[in-house]
Amino acid sequence: MKKNVEIDTTTVGGRIKYLRIKAELSQSELAEKMHIQDRSNISSYETNRRSVSWSLAVELAGVLNSTPNFILDGIVSEDPTIAEIEHLLKSVRTEAVKKMILQQVKAAVEFERANMY
Repeated sequence: MKKNVEIDTTTVGGRIKYLRIKAELSQSELAEKMHIQDRSNISSYETNRRSVSWSLAVELAGVLNSTPNFILDGIVSEDPTIAEIEHLLKSVRTEAVKKMILQQVKAAVEFERANMY
C-alpha cells in the first residue's frame, strides 16, 4: 500500500508529478500518451534530473489538462496568452528591453482602442 506523500509543487518536476497523479496516470501511461518510449524519462522530469523545454511543457499541458506556464513557472492564469507573456517576460534581463516591451503593449492597446467601432 502506498503512503499518502505530499508532492513539492514548487519545482517543475513536482508540478508534473502532481498533474500526472491528478489525471490518474502512471508514469508509463503518461509516457505512452506523450509518445515517449521510456517511462524513466517521465521519472527524470518529475525528479528534476532532466529539464523541460517550452515545447515539451506545451505537450505535457495538453495531456495533463494544464498550461505550460503552470508546469514551468507555477503560474496559474485564466488567460493562456497572459500566462505566456508572463513566462516570456521572466527571461528579459534588462530594463531597456522591459521598457520597450511595455511601450509596444501600450501601442497595441491604443491601436485597438482607436480601431474599435
